[in-house]
Amino acid sequence: MSKRLIDFFILLFFLANLTFMLSQVWRMITVNNEPVEPHLESGREQVRHGVFPQEDDIEKINDAHWFGRYQAAKSGEKARGYKVGEWAIGAELLANAPEAAALGKITGLLFSDNAEKSLVIVEHGGKQTGYGVGDRLVGSNAVIVRILKNKILLDENGYYAALTFKE
Repeated sequence: MSKRLIDFFILLFFLANLTFMLSQVWRMITVNNEPVEPHLESGREQVRHGVFPQEDDIEKINDAHWFGRYQAAKSGEKARGYKVGEWAIGAELLANAPEAAALGKITGLLFSDNAEKSLVIVEHGGKQTGYGVGDRLVGSNAVIVRILKNKILLDENGYYAALTFKE
């Protein structure tokens, strides 16, 4: 093909795209084929636009509780979660620590009565890595606090979490 013919098709392509973009802009500024004009609120001199949330909309958004509801701990009651330093590592903590499944999956445990000799193999992102007590899991802020026969106890950003071995 000649250079002139290629240039013609490129120009035709750009003109078609320009036409499409202009038609989309025109669709955005018209509603029902009528131009959209800002209108004044009664008693105010501010212009209202249909795309911005109004005051009553903001209350509806706040009432949706997108990130859950805040619930303060009652007096004398510990907040939900097991904060490191506030809880001694005991039976209740080991049984009720929340699961931290997003940190990976335990694929192997080498348990010893001597905690320093226990090892755990964790798979995260398709890669298996071995860890001991005090090691930080790759790709997270979780540090291994204790290795048990069927789970590991982690310090995840100041809160205890558990990763359970599932066969």
